[in-house]
Amino acid sequence: MFRTDIESLLLSLATERRLFWSEADFQFAFAWKIQQNYPSAKIRLERRQEITNSKKPAYVDIWVELDNKIYPIELKYKTRTYQAADLNGEVIRTQTHSARDVGRHSYLKDIERIENYSYVDGFERGFAIIITNDEHYYNPELAPSGTTDEDFVIHEGKTIKRDKKMVWHSSKPWALSLGSITLRHDYQMKWSLYSRSEDNKGDFKYAIAEINK
Repeated sequence: MFRTDIESLLLSLATERRLFWSEADFQFAFAWKIQQNYPSAKIRLERRQEITNSKKPAYVDIWVELDNKIYPIELKYKTRTYQAADLNGEVIRTQTHSARDVGRHSYLKDIERIENYSYVDGFERGFAIIITNDEHYYNPELAPSGTTDEDFVIHEGKTIKRDKKMVWHSSKPWALSLGSITLRHDYQMKWSLYSRSEDNKGDFKYAIAEINK
């Protein structure tokens, strides 16, 4: 599977589900979409995986084994308050996720985590996906500057440089506990439309990072 395959699956899902109740709802729906399109794939949710140079194991959102190759996938679903009928008529209400700084950090942490999975035998490539209707994540004009989290911006067009240590510009305990992030590859943030709403308040956009060895 390549990035184009993952993107095609995601856009196919958008024709059935334009929004989700939660990250877990998104996780299940996307895993099921993969299974439908790749019947021979072995798919596991929240699979435990040891990480090199880490005392704590991680849990992979979606673990795909296909043709003796491994594709770990991490998902993020960040929302602001919105209510709308999904394509099947189900009325879904999303809640505002505060702490956007932590949300950005957690997405970049997903990328770092998948880079560490690349040492696993059979690893082919991984993907970190984020979907949001909160433009503070993707709009460059709303990107933080001169703030404690300015290292972790992921807006449209942002190039995340390899070997650059991203840190919290704060000595508060919560910042120290979340820690820094250093990636081994460059990543260019490109956001695209996932689903559109009638009032634009429920427009969802997505970004996909492809992680290679």
